[in-house]
Parts: sequence; C-alpha cells; structure tokens
Amino acid sequence: DSNDALTDNGVAVNCSIFNGKIRRINASSPSNTLAVGLRLSNTGTNIFLNGVTIEADNGSNTCYISSGNLTGGNFRQLGSTAGSNFSFYTALNSNIVVKNIMVHSDSKTARIDQAQIFDSYFRNDGQTAVQLDQNAVGYRISGYSTINIGILVGTAKLYNSTGRSIAGFGISTGTSAEIYNCSGYSSGNAGISSFNYAENCVGSSTAIWGITTGSNSKTYNCTGRSSALYGIFSRGLIVKTSAISTYNDPLGHAFSNVENNDELIDCYAEVANASAYGINAPTTSPYVTGFSGR
Repeated sequence: DSNDALTDNGVAVNCSIFNGKIRRINASSPSNTLAVGLRLSNTGTNIFLNGVTIEADNGSNTCYISSGNLTGGNFRQLGSTAGSNFSFYTALNSNIVVKNIMVHSDSKTARIDQAQIFDSYFRNDGQTAVQLDQNAVGYRISGYSTINIGILVGTAKLYNSTGRSIAGFGISTGTSAEIYNCSGYSSGNAGISSFNYAENCVGSSTAIWGITTGSNSKTYNCTGRSSALYGIFSRGLIVKTSAISTYNDPLGHAFSNVENNDELIDCYAEVANASAYGINAPTTSPYVTGFSGR
C-alpha cells in the first residue's frame, strides 16, 4: 500500500505524543511524498513528539511536511531501497518550523527547503547528512556523515552550526549560501568549502586544507586549520582571517593562492615548517595588505 503511517489528514491538529515507535514498512510505491512515516499538511498543525521514534524502510521517507510545525522526535531511515530520495523532507513553505529533531539515515539525505530548523541533529552513513536549500534557514544544527558532506548549504542561511565528515566536506556551500559562526571538521576533505559568504567560521581538516573558498566568495574573520596541507586554499575576498598549518613540511603553507586579483586584507598566517610560506602564490598576483604571521 501507499498509505502514510501517521498523518494530520490536512486538518489542523495540536497533539503531543509520548514514547513508542511508529513504523512505515513494506510500502508498495514509496516516494518523497507518499507512504511516509509522518505527514503534516495543515498550517495550523503543531505536533510534539516526546520519546517517539519514527522508522521507515523499503524506500519510504520518515517524514514529509508541506505545512505545519514539528517539535521533537527521532527519525530513522533504514536501508538503501529505491523510492524516496530523502530521509526527511520539508516542502516549499517558509512558514514551516522544525525544532529538536534527530535524523539518522542509512542512505538518504534529509532535505530542508524554505523551512526554519532549530537545534537538530542529522547523521548519515551513506550520503550527505542534511541539505538546506530554497531559502531555508538553519540555527544550531549538527550534521555528521561517514561518507559524504556533513551539512550542504544551497540557497540558504546557516547559523551557529557544526558539520563533520569522515570522508567529505564538513560544511559545503553553494554560490548563494551564507554561513555565520559555523564550524566544519573533516578527516577526509576540507573542513569548510565556501563558495559565497562565510563570517566567523572555523574549518579544520586532518586530510587536506582547513577551508577552501570560491572565486567570487567573501570570507570574513574566519580561521582555517590543517594538519595535512594548507590552512586555506584561497580565492576571492578574504578579510581578517587566519590560516594555520601545523603540517611540518615545505608544502604546509598557510594560504595557497590560485587566482590573480584575489584580495587578502588584514589576515594572519602561521606555519610549522621553515620552508613553508605564509602565502604561497607562485603563479598569481593577489592583492595583500595588513598581513602578519609567524
């Protein structure tokens, strides 16, 4: 069948549910929006889950919200069967508010479109943990992936959040993303990949550079740390930002600049090896002023 396990049926519901497990299993034709564990579809709906786990397998999505608000709940997506592309999904509605959820996925990304999401945790063992897009806004969320990106930020804003990955970027952003006071950590790639705007962020890596920036990006008051290569693989405008490499090797540069006409203003560099550079720019001509380091 293609029924949802639990739904508001399009009617405003104010409800608290305590303890237990809700399962959507063996759906015949699951999709992003069909045969889901929990469906909310009325603007007046407010659901509070306390100690409740919603589980979905055989391709089903744990939760689909097209309208309404959700607080709490543990959401568990099992397996890698085709069907829904997402483990948790909010549709295009800026009035949706989601708080205090935990999503653990075997293979499918949690997708937050337009909604506001607060104080939530996402883990994925087969794909990106969580993606924010379509003008979504995230506050104090954590994303952890053992395979891909911790937090992927498209056309969205992210505040006071942390992304971690074993294999991919801790946090990766698109050309319309903004991130503030965020931290990205990776043991397999860069801590943060920023292609638009980053402010007061920290990117750390034990595999490659701490932060990598895009050609038209703007980076303010950030710190990139690496124990394996450059502190920051730098492009675009970079202001009041520190690049620190503890990699004791001639390639352990603080900043490595790859494009002409990039700007580094009032930045700080620190290296561990005497043959490494504060700015490594052998073939480019960046604009540098107010530079310091050791």
